[in-house]
Amino acid sequence: MNLAKHMMKINFRTMLFIIIACLLGSLMLPVLTLAQSDEGGQEVESSFCAKLAQKADIVEQKITERQNKIIEKQNERERNLELTRGARDQRLAQEQAEASQGRKESYNKLTEMATSTGQQQAIAVFQQVVEAAVAVKKEAVDAVIQNFRDGLDQAFIYRNNTVNTAVGVYKAAYQTAVARAEDDCDKGVGAVIVRTTLRGDLRAARQKFIADKQAIEMITVKPLLGTR
Repeated sequence: MNLAKHMMKINFRTMLFIIIACLLGSLMLPVLTLAQSDEGGQEVESSFCAKLAQKADIVEQKITERQNKIIEKQNERERNLELTRGARDQRLAQEQAEASQGRKESYNKLTEMATSTGQQQAIAVFQQVVEAAVAVKKEAVDAVIQNFRDGLDQAFIYRNNTVNTAVGVYKAAYQTAVARAEDDCDKGVGAVIVRTTLRGDLRAARQKFIADKQAIEMITVKPLLGTR
């Protein structure tokens, strides 16, 4: 049996990885929009603090929407993975049943051809040896498949956790930056200083998230695929 053909294909997983990667990148867009608005110079300085809370809420809502989409895609990948495994398990069981039936028919033909007790005994021994070898091979194949699936599951769990952690850290950094800006506004700090500080905090948050995103993109299941 060619395990490379039998084991699950990764086309749909690859596509979902790409979608999730795009969603990760899109998380920065709302914050970039907020920064661009601040950097445009079109707002009256006195209105910056008054508009900050409303704009920040809109941006955070967009971040949350993208965060939920990432989780949705992760769940979709898990559902597709289970469906694919179920279909392949059924096909493997069918192939094994057909092979077993074929061997049984061969044993029967050999038995019919036997003309002595010795030949019948030899056929019986042959059948036992063949079935024992088939059982050993099946156990080995099942172990390879299970080990592969376990490793793949762990890789996906690790990647999902890493993605969710990176998104959570980025969102928290954004919230902290906005809270600091709002606090500075309440304290009467000048709008120019508040805006400059906020821009710096958001830039730092983006840079950290970009680094996390690049690290996530390095997570791969290729070593596992090589074991098939």
